[in-house]
Amino acid sequence: MQISLYMAGSALVVLLGILFGASYSEQVFEQPVTVVDVAIPPRFLIRRRPFLLGKSAFVGFCLTVYAFALVFYREIPGLIQFAPAIVQAELADVIKAIDDGTHPSLLLTAVAITIGFFYVLKSDFPGNVVYRFRSFIYSSISVPIAFKRTWAQLLDNLTVPEPQRTALVEDAELHITLPDFELSRADVNRQWAELAYMNSWIKLQKDGLPGGEIISDASFDFSKSRNQFIALRELVHLLKSAQSNAESYAAMTEILTELRSDYARCASYLLLTQSAGRLEFYEECRKIGIDPGVPFVGNPLAYSAQYVITLAITVILGPYLFAVGYDVFSSVDIARAVFKQNTDYMQRWLVSGLAAYFSPIFLILLIRYIAWRISPIRTCTSLVTYAWTLIGAFVISTIGGTIASTALHGGAFADWQKLLQTVWVTMPWSIGPALTSLYINYYLDRQADPAKEDIVQTRKTIAPRLLSAFAFTAAIVVISLLIVAHQRLVGSVWPRVETQIIVVGTIALITFSLCLVAQFGLRKRPSAAEPPSLKTALAEL
Repeated sequence: MQISLYMAGSALVVLLGILFGASYSEQVFEQPVTVVDVAIPPRFLIRRRPFLLGKSAFVGFCLTVYAFALVFYREIPGLIQFAPAIVQAELADVIKAIDDGTHPSLLLTAVAITIGFFYVLKSDFPGNVVYRFRSFIYSSISVPIAFKRTWAQLLDNLTVPEPQRTALVEDAELHITLPDFELSRADVNRQWAELAYMNSWIKLQKDGLPGGEIISDASFDFSKSRNQFIALRELVHLLKSAQSNAESYAAMTEILTELRSDYARCASYLLLTQSAGRLEFYEECRKIGIDPGVPFVGNPLAYSAQYVITLAITVILGPYLFAVGYDVFSSVDIARAVFKQNTDYMQRWLVSGLAAYFSPIFLILLIRYIAWRISPIRTCTSLVTYAWTLIGAFVISTIGGTIASTALHGGAFADWQKLLQTVWVTMPWSIGPALTSLYINYYLDRQADPAKEDIVQTRKTIAPRLLSAFAFTAAIVVISLLIVAHQRLVGSVWPRVETQIIVVGTIALITFSLCLVAQFGLRKRPSAAEPPSLKTALAEL
């Protein structure tokens, strides 16, 4: 009876954790983002479909982190053994409680993990993987970079179309003349003419919306801005009739600057949220009178080649380097460690690395290049592309790893029971290649896709970029150690310490090297209207 109560209590805690975790993660994703000095909810910074996809992906990720902690908590003792002795001594009591395996400890563990999960969701501390993933999602759906660029274009590069100029001039209340549209952009008369145009455009969009509602948020009060616009119109009339003084001119300039920013913000809302896709957004921007840039993505081949070369070198050298390092630290003679390695042992891990790590990343980059050759214009949301990248790399890695493992151990592919067992053992190891493929493709997009924010390659950003590479590598290493601990605990896999060091060390080397290329090796290249040839792309390296 008591055991049943503990089990029921643990299940209830987990269920509450899932329900409240889903709710809290939605709130975290919808927290206002500070853009142009205003806190704006993300739903007003992007189209509805990408926003819903991003929110679903974020909620799913948060719940996956929670499930991961619940499933792998028993592997903590296996992971702690890799820590320094002083750390192991400090955590001895905790490890003993986890190893105890009693129902009271299970309930306490579920409560502790759930509380920790809520704390992670509510607190944006340095290194919080949940908030870093949210930043990745925002960037993938162009939040807030697309909004800031549109807002800046409306303020600094707006060209009012000819038909709208005539209509504004014919409105006597606005006090606008045709030459006002050709004045310097710093001239208040031109700024007023552009503001009047944005006002008429927004009013036209407002009349076409259901209920006439533009933004259901306090970050923009159109009625208040409309009243300010009317008041400013009278000040402009005084200025043009030579009845103004220094005070009224200064007041007009201040109100004009503030109001232009507000109207540009509202117009950006509407352009982003009302467009059905990227191409329609670009078209609407051109109709309103701003240039959003080119809609196509640059050639990814030169960037991909850097990844592939780095990947091939690390996959080949990794097993050998860590095997030598293990022998040296095991007091083996250096000459023997370097020149008398077991070649059969090295070849086995080389084949496994090529199958499980090289093949998925290489094939994903190849597919990406072929897709670009077919059409350099990306019509789907980047988040969808990343989802397929993650799934594709995981599946390819699992297939490659299964084939390599079965062939190396002399297994028969017709023996379905052993084959399925090999797949089950191989699948967790596909997490690393899948996440790494996602990481490097994201940073490739940062350089190849003009709609993405560029990687800032300056001295000031060296430390943050290095930290990003270290942090991602550390995350992959922790996942690898947990897999080793779990498989050794459950299936008595990885009995040799040497094997563990070679596998985890090689994964760390591959991951960190690719991260360094992503952060420091990719250099922005100008886009071209026509896809360059293979020879030209390789010559850029």
